[in-house]
Amino acid sequence: MERVSGLISNFKNKFPVLFKLIWMTLLFLAILLSYEILVPLSLRPNNSLQVIRTAMIILPLICLGIGCYLKGKGKLTIEKAALLIMIAGFAMRIGYAFYSGANTRQHDVEMYNNQGLNLNGTGHFSYTYIIYSTWSLPSKIEWQFYHPPLWHSLVAIWMHIYSFFSGIKDVATLYNAGIIVSSFVGCITLYGLKKVVFEITNNNIVRFITLLLLAFHSQFFIVSGWMNNDGLSLLFTVFTIYYAIKFYKDDKWVSLILCALMIGLGMMSKFNVALICLPLAPLFIIKFIDSFKNKTTKNVVVKYLTFIGIILPLGFWFIIKNVSLYGIESIGVPRMDPYLTPMGVVKYNFWERFGLFNPFDWTNKSIYCHVWPTETGYLDYNVWLYTAKCSIFGEYSYWQGELYANT
Repeated sequence: MERVSGLISNFKNKFPVLFKLIWMTLLFLAILLSYEILVPLSLRPNNSLQVIRTAMIILPLICLGIGCYLKGKGKLTIEKAALLIMIAGFAMRIGYAFYSGANTRQHDVEMYNNQGLNLNGTGHFSYTYIIYSTWSLPSKIEWQFYHPPLWHSLVAIWMHIYSFFSGIKDVATLYNAGIIVSSFVGCITLYGLKKVVFEITNNNIVRFITLLLLAFHSQFFIVSGWMNNDGLSLLFTVFTIYYAIKFYKDDKWVSLILCALMIGLGMMSKFNVALICLPLAPLFIIKFIDSFKNKTTKNVVVKYLTFIGIILPLGFWFIIKNVSLYGIESIGVPRMDPYLTPMGVVKYNFWERFGLFNPFDWTNKSIYCHVWPTETGYLDYNVWLYTAKCSIFGEYSYWQGELYANT
């Protein structure tokens, strides 16, 4: 066993990029195989998804058992502990996605309407279906069509691939198979979070606790099951942070180019990924200032111009296309009148919105988010209270044993 581990370690050190491609491919194939086995079994009469629930429990318990065994033998390194935590986290993300499917606890997917499949709608499902059926983007900007198309294109392509190998033509079944992609994205995001944590700190206790929190936080499970572009944009945001830190430390071209690619591709998933540039800007400013001391200013300027040159076409082509075809009003989130929408909070003053919240609102009103008024008129208008609730449960409300999106 140790010999095999040594061979794998040597291969990883000699061919790091190839090693990552191989294990990511194997992970995707494992998710695909699990989907083909677990989902049909879970749909049998009287099963009630127990197969998936059981798998979500067994694999983390196995990882816990292996961890305890290695700890007892004195062989549990932080890398081995991180691997076990990630495997358990993968199981939770994959299981949640399979358990939920493409039409449960979703945000703006709008897969069905009163007549059945919502093929002519303007949600994320219809966006994907247009690309799947026509190989072209929507011909108008309505509702969710304002989003860049990377996520929807990936799912549409996967639907064609899945159809080719399975022989399935039913659109609903093919779209539901898209949760294979969403859960894979969730797993790679966890891997990226691990990389970020290990770059930020060398303290193994901090690494262990932080990775546990990130691996088992419920909101990350939920994102892994979403069939909108949030999961993919989160993935690129995480890897943007990682490669920005790498560039700050090693000053290598490859780190800078990969950081730029992550931002550009992230903006092709969801434009607000560009906001990650704000907290990362100090790292680049510090390096620019240091370049005067090191007399490398010209080299840094060339690198930064290359950085911008990669981001601009990837991140802005969709906006430029929309402006040229539909005008400036096609940019950004569809307008919502704050005085007419039930979600409006204009009647609350500044202190109510941004001041300290009443901690008893958690029990007196609801511990879950309410962005639409309840039957009693309660609405989460306080930014900090809403942030606290949303960070734990997402924008959801529990009732009748299930989760339903409020937005």
